[in-house]
Amino acid sequence: MRTRWTGVVAATLLAATLTVAFAQGGPVIAVMPFDASVVGRDCHWTYNSRRWGAGAGVADLIIGELVGEAQHSGLFRVVERDRLFEVLQEQDLAASGRIDPATAARIGRIIGADLLLMGAVTRFDVESDYIGLPWQVGVDAERHRATAGFEGRLVDTETAEIITQARGQGQETRYGAKIRRGELRGLDFGSSHFRDSLLGRAAREAARSMARDVAGELDYLLGPATPRAGNADALVVYVEARGDTLWPMINRGARDGVREGDVLVIKRKRQDVYDPVTGELLKTIWDELGMMTIREVDEKVASGPIVCAPGAPAVPQEGDVAIVRRRN
Repeated sequence: MRTRWTGVVAATLLAATLTVAFAQGGPVIAVMPFDASVVGRDCHWTYNSRRWGAGAGVADLIIGELVGEAQHSGLFRVVERDRLFEVLQEQDLAASGRIDPATAARIGRIIGADLLLMGAVTRFDVESDYIGLPWQVGVDAERHRATAGFEGRLVDTETAEIITQARGQGQETRYGAKIRRGELRGLDFGSSHFRDSLLGRAAREAARSMARDVAGELDYLLGPATPRAGNADALVVYVEARGDTLWPMINRGARDGVREGDVLVIKRKRQDVYDPVTGELLKTIWDELGMMTIREVDEKVASGPIVCAPGAPAVPQEGDVAIVRRRN
């Protein structure tokens, strides 16, 4: 959604705190437990044998979808839920869904996050009505519509300022099956019962919608110059032929900690594989082109010879991904 500060102001805030993050493969995002006051008080999320609030369950749904978006866009990285909830537990914030931006920013710095996604559940319910069908059918039906809605904001962990906002909404409809109010109580967000339920599917769709909105907001704010290379440590910017050997040049140098003798694997994305039903990114297939050893290091770039992998489908070229295999 485009309800944000002006591009100049937002870009200035991002530049102030994310310069180092870009050099390391993109900003790191952590998802705080959402305010889930509109969800039933007896709903929860069981994780590592510990009962958390429903807001933590919502955060877990969003984390799973954000990881897929991060892999697809290469624009950002996501804090693993184990690390996030471990720190929340240590800070005695496990049960809270109302963490203020200043406290969240402190937590974000502890876990190494550049941005925090915070927010609230705005809709979480099932509405049912009676549908009269043509008399020839011989039966009547009930229609049940589950709706889940999330509102979020990205917060800079250095300044505790709100950078932009995001929204997610999901809806699922079922006909015929009866849903009693009691069946919606005591939901465990981590259970198969919830995942297969009408509300569970609506909540996952809302989480997916929010993750895509977050990725779109970052893409808009950071601009086309940001590398889209998965978890790449660098990108190939030039390839020079020296005799019979190719010397790729990467967009990282001495200022980024690159040293002579570092070994990197050069890869090229072959294909993204998506679930044909949900659209979820299932896997990214990469071709490994070879191993590069850094021999020349300048301030902003570095280069070295590459030993091509046996049967490599192509030679390195501009835009390929470089991932550190061993540091000197």
